[in-house]
Amino acid sequence: MSTTTTTNLPSPPLSPRSYKFATFDHTLSPLIRISLAKINNKEDFKRFLGEWDSFNNPPYNPYYFMFYTSQVSNASVRYCLLMSKFIKNLKKKQKEGKQSLRGSIIIVNRSYVRFFLSIIFRLQRPVADVYLVPDEETAYQIWDLIKKKQSISLDYFTQVSLISPSPES
Repeated sequence: MSTTTTTNLPSPPLSPRSYKFATFDHTLSPLIRISLAKINNKEDFKRFLGEWDSFNNPPYNPYYFMFYTSQVSNASVRYCLLMSKFIKNLKKKQKEGKQSLRGSIIIVNRSYVRFFLSIIFRLQRPVADVYLVPDEETAYQIWDLIKKKQSISLDYFTQVSLISPSPES
């Protein structure tokens, strides 16, 4: 397998403005890149969930997310609870054929973020496979394999964790 160098990687989405928790970049669709920053308040977080949910509108085109989390701040367990409730609602939509997320890659390079993700996924398993990766280069290597519909060997990607949906999803 060839190794991607960081010089060949697309630029991440622009850093979110101070009032916006998430910036969505559609330029590599069906891969949607999302830069996360400071959560200012509950409404800010709900706007993020609303924009996410907008991808599940007709015609229900498949999409994938890549999350950049290095700038996340102001997170709390309250947002973990809101996110787990949102995932539960996505699973209901999935059973109705109204949910199109096929997988996510989350770049996690801080224990702070990993801690909150562990809470979320203990409360509610994801709706699609989630790959936790240590850096952007690994994220694009995983994305390249997904795009080519190739299997992803966690024996090769030793620093990658896979969180799969529960069987009843």
